Amino acid sequence: MGVQLHKIKDYTILIEDFELKDSISKEVTMDREMVGFVFYVSGTLSVDVKINKSQHHFLKKTGHNSSFYYSPHDTVVQHQISNRQPLKKVSIFIEPAKLHLLLQSDDQISKSKFSEILNPDAPFVEGINLLMTPKMYGATQEILNNQYTGFSKDLLLESNALGLISHYFNQITSISSSPNKVYSEDIDKLHFAKELLLKELDNPPSLAELSKLTGLNSFKLKSGFKALFGMPVYRYLQDQRLIKSYELIESGKMNVQQASYFVGYNSLSSFSNAFFKKYKFRPSAIGK
Repeated sequence: MGVQLHKIKDYTILIEDFELKDSISKEVTMDREMVGFVFYVSGTLSVDVKINKSQHHFLKKTGHNSSFYYSPHDTVVQHQISNRQPLKKVSIFIEPAKLHLLLQSDDQISKSKFSEILNPDAPFVEGINLLMTPKMYGATQEILNNQYTGFSKDLLLESNALGLISHYFNQITSISSSPNKVYSEDIDKLHFAKELLLKELDNPPSLAELSKLTGLNSFKLKSGFKALFGMPVYRYLQDQRLIKSYELIESGKMNVQQASYFVGYNSLSSFSNAFFKKYKFRPSAIGK
């Protein structure tokens, strides 16, 4: 697919879907203030933001979503794109004034961490970085696989873009109002738990082992993981297994059976059923 840019009503939608032979670096610029929502379906990006003499570094990976405020004043953004995975990324941009109109009556959002983007105190403000939910994956897949043309294409893109922003705000307001508060001292431990799961997709640690390795008791691990990442520990694990298997099959590195075993499924039929539940098509349909 390559890179596509669509301007639809109040939104600009950037779709990136390509493979690289070598890692590349590119400077990203905008001509006016924007709030961005970015959904990383596949790939790894290293983002360096330079504001005058200060510099901020961010690492963006498969399965995450994030937001930011950007002003072209004294801001330079550099993307280093890794060639280790295909890049599949959907970005949605809207002018701050138009976003304010949409959100002005929502007290939950105005009281959440997202308020830092609505009322920025710097030319670049990083928003909330969370895991993509299954509904987000569904909407991004529809955008990436959109084969319509003309008005039909624009209408579907607009619908999916609005859906993604809606899912994003639902995610942050759910966390803000969660009775299971995540304490700041536990956040790094929960991210460590997530990384441990990603390293061992085929043979993950049990909840008891994960609790011991992270230093979190069972309650904090389970409630904190769901509050921070939007889903329970082993639902997240299953989701990541299916994402990894999709990438392996689509890239041609493995066939369906090999990918299912690689991510920890002992039964091909169980894998196929779980895959269908997530993507609404069988793994054997990839590439056809």
